[in-house]
Amino acid sequence: MSQIFSLRQNDRPLLVSHPFLSAFEKSLSATSGNQGTREVLFSAVDIAMELDEKKEQLLTVGAAFLGLCATYLSHRKKRKAEKSYLRRRDVPMPEDSAMATMLKSGDETYLFLFRMRKHDFERLLVVFEPIWWTKNLRILRNVMRRRQKRLLTCKLALALVVRYLVTTTEGTDAASHFGLLQASYSYYLRHGLRCLREALKLIPETNYCVPTLRQLERYADAITELSDGKLKNVWGAVDGICLHFESSSDMFIEGDHYSGFKKRPTKKLVCCFGPDGSICGATWARGTMPDSDLFRPISLKLELQHRRANRCDRLRVLGDAAFPHSRVCFQATERNTPDRDVLRVIRQIRNYSEIGLGSLVKGCRRLNVKLPSDDAAMVNIIIETTLLLTNYRIRVARFGQLLSMHWDVLGDDESECGDESDGDESDGDESDGDESEGEEGGGQ
Repeated sequence: MSQIFSLRQNDRPLLVSHPFLSAFEKSLSATSGNQGTREVLFSAVDIAMELDEKKEQLLTVGAAFLGLCATYLSHRKKRKAEKSYLRRRDVPMPEDSAMATMLKSGDETYLFLFRMRKHDFERLLVVFEPIWWTKNLRILRNVMRRRQKRLLTCKLALALVVRYLVTTTEGTDAASHFGLLQASYSYYLRHGLRCLREALKLIPETNYCVPTLRQLERYADAITELSDGKLKNVWGAVDGICLHFESSSDMFIEGDHYSGFKKRPTKKLVCCFGPDGSICGATWARGTMPDSDLFRPISLKLELQHRRANRCDRLRVLGDAAFPHSRVCFQATERNTPDRDVLRVIRQIRNYSEIGLGSLVKGCRRLNVKLPSDDAAMVNIIIETTLLLTNYRIRVARFGQLLSMHWDVLGDDESECGDESDGDESDGDESDGDESEGEEGGGQ
């Protein structure tokens, strides 16, 4: 016990600061002859030391936990302050952007970016510029906004819209190419689409309505020459395509656009093509509409033209089994053409519509992207502007697949557009004309 007492005495410096030490020394001196009492006192000292060690451990753990909490809160506050991952200081100004540099290049760059030559792009810019400056950038109904300074020039704005139509690039990727943020890109895109549509409507050659009877006769003469005289009174071909459409949370919109053949929501587009690949009549509607119903307005207008001119021999358009055989539409099937040689030529001419639709969706790849199901006005603007831009490339820029195939016959032909219009052209106001068209739209 004396050895134990000597060890406890050696450990005495550890107990100097402990409040139990003074009471322990007094008790030890009072009970120097009682061995059991000493053991009880030493046990009490051990318990006090263990409690002191646990208290120090708890304080250490608490301090570490508070440090972690402070670190987490500081990082959270920093992330909240940097909510926008792309800031204005991270994007160059539009005049110093990548697109501004590429616009200084030649025809090779313009053909790659916009599917047209530099001269044709600048020709379109002349019509686009006054419309761009006379339209308000941000349009809110019943709200007056002061005129704000615009970041983009007319040339960059036209490049943004045309590049949007001919590619599938999303705004999150393309915004920095023009020196814009995503929010600004959306404003300039919608504004530019409206201005481009109105500018293309001012160019007569871009009209996608049914041409005049005189132009149909010129197309019929060209097809007669291309078929070596085997086909007469045939001016073009007609076919339809199903465009991609977003699935909607509205069951009525989803049901109206769901195509059982494609097994997905679609938007139907029916186009008539001339031998040069230009669009000579187009209608579009929801995906459940059959091609024959979409073609009916075009066929009625063709029939009306022939009756006004008192023409007995109807100029007809070639179609597949989806289009009814009539006075203005010839169904290219074996039932209507028993001669195999003539049927082969008819199907070759009818294939112009397949080539025309392929050129349409490949030249304007925006039609390969799903059209928005919650914005009917945007759908109509995209489709209509695409049709107008396609005719501009073919009739004005003289650039197209069918045109290059038949250049020896139609290369020097100055194309005309129909003098008759739908009467749905915008009157130049600042409101979006497609918002009143509803779910369906089209022009004949």
